[in-house]
Amino acid sequence: MIHPRQWRRLFKPAYKKIADLVHSAGKKFHFHSDGYTMDIIDNYIEVGIDSLNPQFSCMPLEQLAAKCRGRICIASDIDRQHVLPFGTPEDVRQYVRRVCELFATPAGGLIGHGEVGPDVRPENAEAMLQAFIDFSPRATTQ
Repeated sequence: MIHPRQWRRLFKPAYKKIADLVHSAGKKFHFHSDGYTMDIIDNYIEVGIDSLNPQFSCMPLEQLAAKCRGRICIASDIDRQHVLPFGTPEDVRQYVRRVCELFATPAGGLIGHGEVGPDVRPENAEAMLQAFIDFSPRATTQ
């Protein structure tokens, strides 16, 4: 709801201060953003955001991965409007597989994350979790 040029002028300096403060405490800066933010992803990286939870449904995943892979850790946003509530367990597995292939690297780069609401069948939640284990190069179950 703001032009990228205005975002850079108004918000980028503030987020840089926050990132610097977080990093000075020896912590990582995790950030969530809704909406189409493709035009400011590079700015997120420049200010020092360590992990980003973007709204996948607003951007082509391949394009997002091209900007992010190897540069910033992504906390996935597994489709909770269509795939998780209405897909089959196999649909969920294939969606998670695609996300892992696009964003995960053996060195990291992906936090397997998906919101499970009351409209998600237990077998789809289980399929999502198992798919993260099966398809993530460095999957751990902690």
